[in-house]
Amino acid sequence: MVKQMRFMIALFAMIFLAVSFASALTTSITSVNLHVVQGSSNLTNLTLANAESVNITGVNITSSPSFSGLSFYVNNTNFQILNGSSSMVFISFSSTSSLPIATYNTNIIINYNNGSSQSISLPVTINVVAQSNPNIVNGINATKLCSSFSTGNTNVSISDLEDKSSGTDNDWEWKALDEVKVRVNVANDNDKDNSDYKVQLYFFDSDGKDVSSKFVDETDSLKQDVNNLDNGDDQNVDFAFKLSTQIDSGTYEVVAKVSKRSGSNDDCALTLKGDSQTVYINQDDYYTIVSAVMGSKSVSCGNTLDLTVTVTNTGTEDEDRVKVFMNSYDFKLNAFQEIDNLNSGESKDVTFSIPVPSNAAEKLYGLTFSTQFNYDSSDDKYSDQSASKDNYIYSFNVLGNCVDPTKPVITAKLNSTALVGDNLVIAVSFKNNANTSVSAIIAPEEYDSWAELVSVDPATITTGKAESKTVYITLKPTQAGQQTFNLSVIYNGKSIDQPVTLPVAKKTSLLDGMYGQLGKTGTYLVLGIAVLIILILLVLIAKLIFTRKH
Repeated sequence: MVKQMRFMIALFAMIFLAVSFASALTTSITSVNLHVVQGSSNLTNLTLANAESVNITGVNITSSPSFSGLSFYVNNTNFQILNGSSSMVFISFSSTSSLPIATYNTNIIINYNNGSSQSISLPVTINVVAQSNPNIVNGINATKLCSSFSTGNTNVSISDLEDKSSGTDNDWEWKALDEVKVRVNVANDNDKDNSDYKVQLYFFDSDGKDVSSKFVDETDSLKQDVNNLDNGDDQNVDFAFKLSTQIDSGTYEVVAKVSKRSGSNDDCALTLKGDSQTVYINQDDYYTIVSAVMGSKSVSCGNTLDLTVTVTNTGTEDEDRVKVFMNSYDFKLNAFQEIDNLNSGESKDVTFSIPVPSNAAEKLYGLTFSTQFNYDSSDDKYSDQSASKDNYIYSFNVLGNCVDPTKPVITAKLNSTALVGDNLVIAVSFKNNANTSVSAIIAPEEYDSWAELVSVDPATITTGKAESKTVYITLKPTQAGQQTFNLSVIYNGKSIDQPVTLPVAKKTSLLDGMYGQLGKTGTYLVLGIAVLIILILLVLIAKLIFTRKH
């Protein structure tokens, strides 16, 4: 009896575990019923929720059975769902124009792994109906864009439409404020050389309404010209724009149009008729990022860089509070500001002031701005933070007025007399303030107009940490007066120019001194008296000699 009880308990436990695993992944719907127009497509979305206490990995979605002419596409496969979280998946069923009108039954198979392989099967009923108007494609009236759509156009075509965005999670899956890049390939098929075209992008919702103005703040970013395209040539046209915060989650059709710039609406082509592309906008419930930073791009040492930081709620839910962080690795700065009541789609500004040290190096610096959001007042904590790819990097230059603590101290003093025609010696002292040894070359420049260079001794020096050495520069002045030359110092790939000024005197004789003191008349008078005294002395000496002889 005991053994039977144990067996029954074990059996019930296994059944319970099996049921638990089987119910680990749930969906927002249990079946799908779609109408698909011949030559068109229809979409549905599933919200996959993980009700298990472990992460679900390796989710893969397929359809079975398949039908020729009826294709299946899912925007995201092989992703993970953390325990207690959910993820939205967009699924598209497309029909060829030749697929018979009928009702098709298939299944969406969701395979996943939460420690053991599991699967969910959702029945799908697809009613393929006739295209009532061949010019209505995916709900879009193509003739409003291009009146020749029904007959086609052989002069111009679009051969490719690509999502070239970087930093987005998947092709054609975007979020508000994403930096998007779309490439359109335009071909001149049967037109004359040097033809000019205009290319434009449109976005349509599921009702066929043009919602381009909700995708971007400036619709001019969705227009471009193509100049001088020769017959038989093609050209890539790249559109780059930032998505607006006004777009809602859902599926949209992006359509590219090319037409002659000076032609009528008949001479054009569209990426409809099977070549259009579906865009998936999947906004998070809670998500807030720094969307812009405004301020100066350069600042001097010792000054303050003031920045205005714009914070935008790109989620679908209002935020009670948001924390905005600023980080500077170079300046070892961390600061934050908090914002209250930031509603969905709303932006608010905060300011940050960054002090720049007086001894900062002159170079390019970067600041990182990030956010925390989904605030819980019960524990005063934020549940989420911005992804690293969405953090805002602001770059600026530090230029001017900077004190380099490793800069050497250079002094120059006259070590001799400074006379025209004589060698003068200047002693230049070089003190190394760096933490490593420094080699330097010291040489005079811009002295040619008043002196000749005799020597520089030594020609190069090497100094250790905190060490000083002296270089002797010998010049031979050719001109008197207050003279200046430039002292050029090159050390460790850097240079210093330091002006040196010194007085140079003229050599003087006795007569030059007298002339300077007495003037012309006085000098001649003194000379005359001196000559007279000399003559008198000569006469007295001659008389004395004559007297002794007799």
